[in-house]
Amino acid sequence: PLDVTQYTVEELRAAVEAAANWGTYVTVHAYTPRAVRQAIEAGVQCIDHGQLLDEATAQLMAKKGIWWSLQPFLDDGHSSHAEGSSNRKKELEMVGGTEHAYALAKKYQIKTAWGTDIL
Repeated sequence: PLDVTQYTVEELRAAVEAAANWGTYVTVHAYTPRAVRQAIEAGVQCIDHGQLLDEATAQLMAKKGIWWSLQPFLDDGHSSHAEGSSNRKKELEMVGGTEHAYALAKKYQIKTAWGTDIL
């Protein structure tokens, strides 16, 4: 589901620490404000996706200097999910947040990157 928060702050923090030990960082695939806020609290440096974020979370990302790897998911008629299926409904929910996410990134001058999930 799009609205789940899969890991606890402690689990994410352990990943961040392990990555730092190797001289690298952690990025997460997350869509919701709760999932993104927990990731930021744990020290994650980049959020992939985030199409369902709210204004307050975008402001937090800007304040903390978190990168946002937005991806231009659009409903261009080329879905691999059957119309009416639960996966198609989730896809449409996420796609519906794309323009809003880009607007938030622009409004708060959040550092953005391009992901490769759709290539």
